[in-house]
Amino acid sequence: MKKIREKMGNFKSLRMRLILGFGLIILLVIGLSLSNMIWIARINENTEEMMNTELELLLISNELTNDMLERTNFARAYAATGNAGYHDLFLERREEIGLVEEDALTRTDGQEWIDAIERKVYWEELADEFFELYQAGDEEGAANLLEIQMMTT
Repeated sequence: MKKIREKMGNFKSLRMRLILGFGLIILLVIGLSLSNMIWIARINENTEEMMNTELELLLISNELTNDMLERTNFARAYAATGNAGYHDLFLERREEIGLVEEDALTRTDGQEWIDAIERKVYWEELADEFFELYQAGDEEGAANLLEIQMMTT
């Protein structure tokens, strides 16, 4: 019992209390610092992964936009000249860009992408109708379809 009192006596001294108190504070600060470092590392990993994915999707979006502009130009050139080569270029590009669309849909399941692809499919249906009208000899109807519906979709 005497030994316990001696140990308690040591703890009762001001010096021991201060050392123990500061020791606990230092341990808490070290623990919180380690915890913060782990969380920051996780946040950085998630941010980097998100940036890589978003950058890839941005590049795909840019490619799809450029494709639609290029194919609109092919349709306009076809309407202006009647050269079937522009129709062939339009169709070739359609096949190529289909792979890009599939890639975009595998990388994300966002509703915005699905909606954009659906709008593009509708635009392609209008383009098919445009070429059919033009080939059937209805150049005025084809021009109206091109300028009024295809250019605003």
